[in-house]
Amino acid sequence: MNVDFEPIYLANRHRDLFTRWTTVVSLSCDDVDGTFNHSCIVLPPRHRKLTMTIEFDLDDGELAIESLLQEVVAALSRSQAFWHDLNYTPHFATVSDRQSVQISLECHVFTNMKTKSLLEQPLSILKHTDVRLFTVAALHIHADLLGRSVAAGDVVRHCNEYIVSLFMSQLEFQFPLAFSRTCRQRFLQQEAYLGSISYALTNSATMIPKLVKLISNDKTATMCYRLLQLASDRRKVARLAKFDSGVSPFQVLKRS
Repeated sequence: MNVDFEPIYLANRHRDLFTRWTTVVSLSCDDVDGTFNHSCIVLPPRHRKLTMTIEFDLDDGELAIESLLQEVVAALSRSQAFWHDLNYTPHFATVSDRQSVQISLECHVFTNMKTKSLLEQPLSILKHTDVRLFTVAALHIHADLLGRSVAAGDVVRHCNEYIVSLFMSQLEFQFPLAFSRTCRQRFLQQEAYLGSISYALTNSATMIPKLVKLISNDKTATMCYRLLQLASDRRKVARLAKFDSGVSPFQVLKRS
């Protein structure tokens, strides 16, 4: 099944470049009767890398699109710390015939053995529950580039702005175990105790998926919550305002 997000429109300072961004997240489930709902647990792929594709619709010729793709890959490569903080190892590549950039993410949080013992086996017993295990099979971003001037720098800035917005407004809320840095860290901090808690309460492992779902449902792990918490602390805001260099914007793509 697919989850589609509403399109977002961006413009550069001179209003001579407009970009339209849409995203589709593809989900898969081994359970043929599985219906996706808010009770489901969504993880990255266990047997392969999570693939994110950024496709650009540009009619300025092959050389222009190839140059743009190389610029985007270079910007992504300079911001690998973002993906490392999410406990992914990223790999970036251009796909010229599809006018796209591909990001392959190797997850270091949910291994095959860990997923099987903590989630798949307990869920196989809980046939009566609505909890199902889904996987983010792929994420596809499509960008339409419109305007008189299509400069690589503007496109990279728009791409960074859109992806950061996508993480903050959608991905962290809907698929936190795959895309929320804090949620994934909290799972790593708690995973050693999940079995003990479950056996203490039910004398079985059947409580583990529900505990994982509790971690996933905690909205204090989102970046939006943390920003609101920071904004409500006047002393912290005042200290940030005193920095001579200011506060650097968050970057998933960083220009040289």
